Amino acid sequence: MITSEAVADRILDYLNGQMALDELVAWSEDAIVTFTESDQRPPNADRIWKTLLYLGAADTPDFPMTWEVIRGFLEGLGRPVQSVMA
Repeated sequence: MITSEAVADRILDYLNGQMALDELVAWSEDAIVTFTESDQRPPNADRIWKTLLYLGAADTPDFPMTWEVIRGFLEGLGRPVQSVMA
């Protein structure tokens, strides 16, 4: 089952440079298939679905991965973040 935690973890992997954008997109496309084929719906299923759809298209100009977009996804998935200058 695809959970909020799994999606948030992949986004954080991307932000931390542990996953390239094309890998995040590929993971999201696979997760969309898994989510669609599953009979179980996790809590926050609508938010997960909308996030996966956006991430699956994030390699196109119409779906930019801006800080605001990413922050909104993470907040909606229960993982609020803030930027910190090191």
